[in-house]
Amino acid sequence: MIKKRRTKEIIEADERPRDEYGGVKFPGDELVDIADRRSSGRVETNWDKLRKEWIKKGKIKYTGVHTHPTEKDKDSYEAQIGEDLEMHKKLSGIPSKGDLVFLLKDDQRKSEAIAVREPDTGKLRGYLVIRKTKDTPVYKGSPVKHTLRYLIHKWIENPILNFLYATDNPPKNTGWQQENTLDKKQMKQRLNIYLSEIHEAYHSKDAKLARVALDRVTHDFHLKYRYVSADGYELGTEGTHFVKKGLEKRIAGATAIIGFLGSLFSSYKFTGNIIGTNYDSISLVSLILFIIGLVGLFFYFKVRNF
Repeated sequence: MIKKRRTKEIIEADERPRDEYGGVKFPGDELVDIADRRSSGRVETNWDKLRKEWIKKGKIKYTGVHTHPTEKDKDSYEAQIGEDLEMHKKLSGIPSKGDLVFLLKDDQRKSEAIAVREPDTGKLRGYLVIRKTKDTPVYKGSPVKHTLRYLIHKWIENPILNFLYATDNPPKNTGWQQENTLDKKQMKQRLNIYLSEIHEAYHSKDAKLARVALDRVTHDFHLKYRYVSADGYELGTEGTHFVKKGLEKRIAGATAIIGFLGSLFSSYKFTGNIIGTNYDSISLVSLILFIIGLVGLFFYFKVRNF
C-alpha cells in the first residue's frame, strides 16, 4: 500500500516556489494539484480537473489550498512598477480579495488554506487556515456543483463557449441562502472595503492594519481563521507573516545589548589617554548607541509579549 504524502511534502516538492500553487484536498486523501496558469501573484484553477475530482470523490466538500511566496522577484511585475517588496513580504500571510471570493462563492469549499513558502528553497513557513461556520452565508453558485456556472467559468476565457452558451437560461437562485442573507452586490461592496483597507496598510507601511482588516471581514462573514507555524518558524510581530523562530527576538536582544554598552561607554570619566581624543565624537557615538539600545529594548519586550 502506497503511503499518502502529507500536504507539506507535496507543497515543498513543487519546483516553482516563487509562483503560486493551487490544489484541493478531500477528507482522507492527499492534496491534488488543480493549478492551471501560475505566476508570482496568482494561480488559476483548472475547473475541468477540479470537477472530475469532486465527482470521483462522491461530490463531497473539500478544502482549497494555495500558496503565497514570501517574496516577489526583483524582476517581477510588482518590482518593475516600483512597488514596496518589503511590504509584500510582510503581507504574505494575508488573503487577497480574490482568495475570499473563491471561498465564499464556492458552496463546496468548506475552508481555504494559504501556505506561505520560502521563495528559493520552497520550504513551508506556515499556513493561514480560514474556515466557514454554520453562520457563514451560503452562496448557491459553485462552479463545481452547478453545470451552467461551471461552463460560464470556462466561457469567460473562451469566446466560442461564450457564443454557444449565451442563450441558456440562468438559474434563478443566485443569492445568499440563509437568514443572515447577503446578495452579490453586498458581498462585492464589503470585499471592496476589505481591499481598500489592505491597500491602506500597504501604503502606510503598517502591516498591523491588514490584520485588523482580516479580523473585521472574517467577523462580518462569520468565518474563523488561525495561523499555524511550521517547524522553525513563528508569526512575526505584525501578525501577518512568518519569520524564522527567535529571529526577531535575537535581533532585538542584540540591539539592546549594543545600546546598553554604549550607555556605559558614555558614562566613563576619561583621563590620561583621553588626551588628544575628540570627546565630542565619542559622546555622539555613545548617544546613538544608547538610542539604538532603547529602541531594541522596546521591540524586545514587544515581541516577547506578542
